[in-house]
Amino acid sequence: MSHNSSAARYSLYPRTPVPASSACRSPLPSSSNNYLTHVNASVVNSATDSAVPPSMNAQPTHAIPSTSTHQLDHSTHLARSFPHPPAPLTQVPFFQRPYHPAPATNAQYPSPMQPSITVHQPDSTYQNNAIYQHPPHIHPVQTTQRGQSYYGNGMFRESRDFSITNSTFIDNSITSKPSDNFMKEFLQHTIIGAEFDSSDRHPPPRCHPGTRLAIIERCKNFIVQCDGKEKIRWVVGAAGVGKSAIMQIVAEEIPADASVFFSVDGRNDGSKLFATIAYQLAVKYQQYRQFIRNAVNCDPSLLRKSLPAQFRKFIVDPFIHQHLFNPSQRFIIIIDGLDECNNPKTQREILGLISDFCINHSASPVVWFVASRPEPHITSLFHNVRITPAYTKEEVEIDSDEACEEVQTYLRDELNEIKLAYPTLTHKREWPSGLEFTKIATAAGGLFAYASTVVRFIGKSHYQDPATLLCHVLEVIDAGFKDDVSRKDHPLALLDMLYRRILDNIPPDVMINTRKLLLTTGLDDRWERVNFRHTCNMLGLSEAAAYGAVSYLHAVLKVPAPDNTVDEDIAFFHKSFPDFLSDFKRSGFSHNIKDETDLFFFF
Repeated sequence: MSHNSSAARYSLYPRTPVPASSACRSPLPSSSNNYLTHVNASVVNSATDSAVPPSMNAQPTHAIPSTSTHQLDHSTHLARSFPHPPAPLTQVPFFQRPYHPAPATNAQYPSPMQPSITVHQPDSTYQNNAIYQHPPHIHPVQTTQRGQSYYGNGMFRESRDFSITNSTFIDNSITSKPSDNFMKEFLQHTIIGAEFDSSDRHPPPRCHPGTRLAIIERCKNFIVQCDGKEKIRWVVGAAGVGKSAIMQIVAEEIPADASVFFSVDGRNDGSKLFATIAYQLAVKYQQYRQFIRNAVNCDPSLLRKSLPAQFRKFIVDPFIHQHLFNPSQRFIIIIDGLDECNNPKTQREILGLISDFCINHSASPVVWFVASRPEPHITSLFHNVRITPAYTKEEVEIDSDEACEEVQTYLRDELNEIKLAYPTLTHKREWPSGLEFTKIATAAGGLFAYASTVVRFIGKSHYQDPATLLCHVLEVIDAGFKDDVSRKDHPLALLDMLYRRILDNIPPDVMINTRKLLLTTGLDDRWERVNFRHTCNMLGLSEAAAYGAVSYLHAVLKVPAPDNTVDEDIAFFHKSFPDFLSDFKRSGFSHNIKDETDLFFFF
């Protein structure tokens, strides 16, 4: 294609060049039949097709079209001829400065930045016979060292083929750090809610103010004085003497570095014991957390390994082999209710691992507190000659003078609170009378479970006044004394009599529903507990029927409020009551429950 050397072509648009018949630098009279348009454009030499970049102070260039001048169709970007010369066009300024559209060819700019112009709208529109040129959208591209373009989210997104020198950029973008889910995943392999300050145990059992002070002090002294192999304190006692309350105070006041309070109420998986301890230590100590993180990253199956394997990795390695901690420190680990762990074999395995650790690593900084009932399989292990050097025994006796005095303190304070809460009792000079109080205190002895059950039975009822219920308690006590029940031979005999009296107060027509609810509260492992509302729905009980069925068990059963039935389920105050129900010789009750509900489980 040939061009006249004296002619010039003016590029008004990025895609389609607009031909002009001639060009000049001098203005024409306004009366001319031709029309003017002021265009700041790059002039393309017709001989070389090379672009001449315009200067910032370029003079307006006037295109003088002829009758053959083409008009651009903005919808198709095609050229067509004017039928007659159009009216004069007016220049539309862009941001009060000359606008230089891109050349039609791949011209090289002297600037270090070579923008690539992309027009997303038609190149021009007609406004009052004026050509309006839209400003371009410039999209630079980021380039790698090897020249490969890639697209980011920054200010140069989708740009390409340019470089920038001697410039300063400030990036105000916000980059979020990926979340670390290690501890969340670790938590799923623990006994959730078993720590001493867990909301699942709130309010936890605590010693009454001014009670159990001597035992608690001896436990604290053991932490300071223990040395060598003797690093286990075995707190042992019958059901209801207050072992968990003692361990709770010790855990709070020291405080414990890790604690696990086993319970038949859903926190009894012994296979997760050491993972639970490790998790709590990882929460407190950064170096331990990093050690466990590395161990689990190296072997993700660690959290599902056997108890011995976990004990080596969670206890032996960090405290003995890796020396993560100062050996002069003391790390307190509390295990309460070991007898409530789900498997006697697991209980013995746990004790064996801990005792062997203390014997083989006498310089260990870890001090262990283990509280349990004197179950035969636990007692026999502690009596093993090989284990004897590893522990000392703290026995919580029922009928010691110290225990009896503390139970009396508790009874006196709680019964006085009941008196102040009921106007019908406040006018009485003494309630209960001295003789009545002595009977209750004698029956309770040093058994806090008995005393607390009496207090709840008398003071928490919604259907009878405290004075009447006190009479019921005294009748049970008199019957026990008449039968010459010996606590020495049967430590819980008087408590059993109290439990039987509580059940006898339930009307026969209500007992049907009470039996079902008691069964689903943990007496039978065929039932998977969720919450109180779910339990009632499965049993087909209305809210009124359900609360009526448990209203007589306020002394032994924790019942969620009506507005909290989705989050909580009914639970026993003390394990001695489900033990009583499950022993047919003591209650004559449990076998009947299971027989009567076999049909229910079938459906």
